[in-house]
Amino acid sequence: MMPSALLVSLTLAQSTPASDAVLEYSAPLAEEGAPDPASFEFTAFTAGQTVYLGVDEANLRASVAADASVVRTLMLGTPVKVLKAGARAKVGDYVNTWYQVSVVDAKDAAPVTGWVFGNTLTPFRFEADLDGDGELEVATVVMSNEFKARVRVLEPDVKPPRRVSSVDVAVASTNYGSGRGGPVTVKLVPAKQAGVTLLQLDSSPER
Repeated sequence: MMPSALLVSLTLAQSTPASDAVLEYSAPLAEEGAPDPASFEFTAFTAGQTVYLGVDEANLRASVAADASVVRTLMLGTPVKVLKAGARAKVGDYVNTWYQVSVVDAKDAAPVTGWVFGNTLTPFRFEADLDGDGELEVATVVMSNEFKARVRVLEPDVKPPRRVSSVDVAVASTNYGSGRGGPVTVKLVPAKQAGVTLLQLDSSPER
């Protein structure tokens, strides 16, 4: 099992990100009740873009509905190609967009197509030995419904339910004092720089 020290070896910095990829989930504070779904800001993925499943698992569905029939269950880190975006919607505690995506299991295999909700997808997937055990782990970052960056690390050789560890990291608000959440970028810091391999999360303050 991954040592807990790994999960706190994350830095929240205000440095210039090394990648153009950004993940954002934010909303203004509401005077009463929940914010208007139309006021949420979140990362939009475009047709042709390859992104990754950033949660432990999610169902690929046959149509744009949380209760639509399941085509396949996708696992953390699975790459998918965006075919098109649907309309903004609220599913559970999240506001985001449904995406039609294709999944290819192996070279020359026929793609499998279905719909997933945007909060399960991320541009950030890393494969590295993050705990120094000589084995590669898979790490992803998504935004939680509490407007924090949620880092998940999968140990492929560990049996469920302990194979995925996670930690939430606060991000800088884009609307200080009047909103929650904001953008985050992520990069891998190699062991030769930091002594151990780390994920660095960069969050810019208010725009």
